[in-house]
Amino acid sequence: MIRLLPLLIIAGVAAFVWSQGLVEHVSLARLFEARDVIEARIIAQPALSLGLFYLAYTAMAAMAFPVSPLLSMSAGFLFGPLLGAAVSIAGATSGGAVLFLAARTGLSRFFQARLGERLRGFAAGFREDAASYMLFMRVAIIFPSWFVNIGTGLIGIRLKTFLWTTALGIMPVTLAFAFAGSGLERVLSVELAAWHACSAQNAAPCSFEIHPFALLQPELIFAMLVLAGLALASVLVRQRWRAK
Repeated sequence: MIRLLPLLIIAGVAAFVWSQGLVEHVSLARLFEARDVIEARIIAQPALSLGLFYLAYTAMAAMAFPVSPLLSMSAGFLFGPLLGAAVSIAGATSGGAVLFLAARTGLSRFFQARLGERLRGFAAGFREDAASYMLFMRVAIIFPSWFVNIGTGLIGIRLKTFLWTTALGIMPVTLAFAFAGSGLERVLSVELAAWHACSAQNAAPCSFEIHPFALLQPELIFAMLVLAGLALASVLVRQRWRAK
């Protein structure tokens, strides 16, 4: 039961945050509403602001809330593309590691003891080529981060491998979101003008929402899929080499 305590704490805090509707406050509309106050605090206390953002990102990632793209864009908007990307990568990696360790500590032995022969062989093969598999799943962006964090914890890959492949694998898409966030006001000038006009008139709720993935260029998505394919191809080549 003690081994399950970290997972239970994470689940309990996540349930409370969700029930209070706090996740709904993480939006572009809220960011722009409070931008003057936030920017003033960043100017006054840059290190503290960056640290608080890092902790918030870590907590959101640990609780498996699907807000990483939005947070990365916000980081780029508030701190600039490079610093924003750096703090986002650090927060996502730290939060993912918290969930990874909680799953590995609480359920890894139980999970692996109940795997069938075929799945046990798959888990062993995954651990053997963990770096390439992890890079593939991180770069491909088609696997939810919580799924990767929990799943790799259950099959027991090394923490060191988890950390560096996560940081490296999420770097391309995080940089893309941070750069998109840094130029958000310019890209969305028309939408922002309409939103500002609506807010100034105190009209009934003004809406300003856009999905972060809508700002990614098709060429960038294609490039990330190519990188993911190369990571997976390296696994297949090594497996074939061993078979020979």
